[in-house]
Amino acid sequence: MNVLIAPDSFKGTMSALQVAKVIASGMSALPDINCKVMPLADGGEGSLELLNNAINGQKVNLSVYNPAGQLVNAHYIRDKHVAYIEVAQASGITLIGSNERQPLVLNSYGTGQIIRDAIECNSKEIHLFLGGSATVDGGTGIVNALTTSEFNLSNTIFKPCDLNLDDFGELIKNVRFKIITDVMNTITGVNGAVNTFGPQKGVKPSQLFMFENSMVNYVDYLSNKSGKQLHTVDGLGAAGGLALPLVAMSDVFEIVSGFNYFNQLLNYSDAIAWADVLVTGEGCIDEQTAMGKGPGLIADMAHQMGKLVIGVGGIVKEKPISFDHVIATTEDDGLSYQTLKQLADKNLKIAVQQLISIIQQQLY
Repeated sequence: MNVLIAPDSFKGTMSALQVAKVIASGMSALPDINCKVMPLADGGEGSLELLNNAINGQKVNLSVYNPAGQLVNAHYIRDKHVAYIEVAQASGITLIGSNERQPLVLNSYGTGQIIRDAIECNSKEIHLFLGGSATVDGGTGIVNALTTSEFNLSNTIFKPCDLNLDDFGELIKNVRFKIITDVMNTITGVNGAVNTFGPQKGVKPSQLFMFENSMVNYVDYLSNKSGKQLHTVDGLGAAGGLALPLVAMSDVFEIVSGFNYFNQLLNYSDAIAWADVLVTGEGCIDEQTAMGKGPGLIADMAHQMGKLVIGVGGIVKEKPISFDHVIATTEDDGLSYQTLKQLADKNLKIAVQQLISIIQQQLY
């Protein structure tokens, strides 16, 4: 039996490669099993590591502000005139504590610092991986990072007229942007950045209407400024609308599915065709898994090919339709990232025993 092990990262606790290796090690106890390890990325946390394993570009290190204004070490990858930037490096939700999730002030300034460095180093094309962000600022922090010299702990979607969009547009006009996203939600509406992803970033139920209304006004402002209809652009809802000003003010941009981006680079399709069983997963398997995220998309492909699909998640809140089985490594979704990280390896090894039991039923 051929088993393809293709998990995404367990956000903030284990990289995709670490998860895959633990699963493969446990599976080695089974006879008559051939395992292939292909860590998954879809634009979220871990995308940069997986990409650089394939292209072996130059790693550029720098110190930037995290969403709460604390200096952190980050990096991006440069290959000739193309820069590859992961939002989670500077604006990731794992960079702040759960008590710091204050969307009224958190912003994406640090990601803007990385973009500015890439442009100043003569990058002509930027590939921006959007997943894993902590912010719901519509990318206003990015605008401020490219047009001001000081970090301010504030979310400027509430005062878009304060943004220096003319200078921002001038700075990025010669750069081609490829926006790689793990979800294809629009930026406003029931399935938009605020209503779908706001709560996990700290937006309280009582704040949803205010945030959504402010986001609508902000998108209206940028639509009028740019002459583009931004409310209906698929993918702009990812990362709290972080790519919005880039799409609004850039002359050349493309929004692509993160899974399709990496499938083209690494060819998951052939590996699925080889396999009898797909083992995939991520930190939390829920309704968002089926909304364009890598584990959901690779599961769809395997399901359509008639393969057995098993999902392993740090937490499981829902079983997507393409998954035949799902296994959770923990039942407590209230634990901190630090605690989850300490328990991750042990809990995953226990979950692998359940995985082995399911596969044994198929074998025997």
